[in-house]
Amino acid sequence: VPAAKDGKEEKDGKEDSSATSITTHPRMRRMAQELFDLDPAQILEHTASDNIFVWLHDAQSQSSSTTTRTQSSSSTTTTTPSSSLIRSMEVDDAATAYALYRAGHATYCRAPPALEELLVPALLRDTGLGCGGTT
Repeated sequence: VPAAKDGKEEKDGKEDSSATSITTHPRMRRMAQELFDLDPAQILEHTASDNIFVWLHDAQSQSSSTTTRTQSSSSTTTTTPSSSLIRSMEVDDAATAYALYRAGHATYCRAPPALEELLVPALLRDTGLGCGGTT
């Protein structure tokens, strides 16, 4: 979403200051920088994930759960029962994931390694989960 001249962003022709608020808040600035100022193409390109999940809305109901693996593209498609109407597709390249994102589908992946290195040990330590260190 391109930023407007006044620092606010436009989404579907309406002003949206939510992303601007995140990137300008002093406590969040470093995280936004590690997330390439919230640029989806860059986040997908630099994810720590081996594969990126893309959630596709499925207009047709599916009666059962199935998984299909395509050898040539190393992608997996999982169709869930008809109640969810969403298909999950796993892709191994950022360009494909970004093209699907631009077509209106949702993507999910891990943060870039630099952000994980910044946050994960502190989260584990502060929540008492895992072995996040004691410093």
